[in-house]
Amino acid sequence: QEDPVRIAELCQSLVSYLARETSKKNGTTAFSRHFEERAVEEGKEEASLLVGITGEVAAQLLEGRRPREPLELFLEDLEDELCTASGKQWEIYYFLLRKEDEAFYERIAIGWLLENTDLKLTDTFAKDPKLEGYMRRQTTSWALLSGRKNIGQMEQ
Repeated sequence: QEDPVRIAELCQSLVSYLARETSKKNGTTAFSRHFEERAVEEGKEEASLLVGITGEVAAQLLEGRRPREPLELFLEDLEDELCTASGKQWEIYYFLLRKEDEAFYERIAIGWLLENTDLKLTDTFAKDPKLEGYMRRQTTSWALLSGRKNIGQMEQ
């Protein structure tokens, strides 16, 4: 049984964050532009939010060990609060990621971060060889969890 006060606080925090972030004009993506164009065609100001449910909650929902109703009620409340806070009509859609898919996407994200950011890992690994071993083990675990056999690219 979840704590209703904690859930209400989480909802309010999310509403504050989403209202602030979605009011920024430079954060528009192709996905959000599609829904905004559709809303303009229909003559109403409407926006959509896609929410990915991951981790143990997604696993429990996918396996039927947790009912979907509390999540759907939470998202309905979040949608109502967001509509009030932003003055826009919102539609919130959710999807569930299997653990293997989540690991696959994490692996892609980590690969992108390693390739496109300066984490100074070479220097760090030189100073602490145990960290390099740890990173190799974790990378291998992510690769194997995602069902992929080829981990050479990630290790590079």
